[in-house]
Amino acid sequence: MTLMTRKEAAARLGMSLPTLDLERSTGRLAYIQRKPGSKVWITEEALVEYLVRATHQARPEVSDTQAYKMLGNGWTVDVIAHILSYCPGIIVEPLEVLSMYDGMSCGHLALNKLGATVLRYYATEIDKYAIKTTQTNFPGTIQLGDAFQVREDKWWSFFEQAKGV
Repeated sequence: MTLMTRKEAAARLGMSLPTLDLERSTGRLAYIQRKPGSKVWITEEALVEYLVRATHQARPEVSDTQAYKMLGNGWTVDVIAHILSYCPGIIVEPLEVLSMYDGMSCGHLALNKLGATVLRYYATEIDKYAIKTTQTNFPGTIQLGDAFQVREDKWWSFFEQAKGV
């Protein structure tokens, strides 16, 4: 079990200390404290559980080890949402999305957070655990395989198939 301070946990989650303390005080983030007023410790396991609950309702069906490897992706959702919030019309029209190196679909989570309507979501990813998490959370995601296949003409056929050409 890895223990970290409040400051370290806040940095890993990409949030301020007051926000972390709010999440702790409302019971959304588990922590260890030997007695009231003493130092607070947070486990990496608690961060994984927090991110799973905070980013999507479904629990990824992967091992804890693989979930820990995806832990750093959780803060990415807010960063992507922040950047996309500056795109005019992103929540006005339904979107067709091509996500290269999709990971656990942080882009899809960010679009949901913004209230965007995703018509189709295409993803390139090769990590089987990231794909499994994506397909658990977003079963409609169309997996396109390895992004390096983009150099092959037949790889682009998914556009024709989607448009009914």
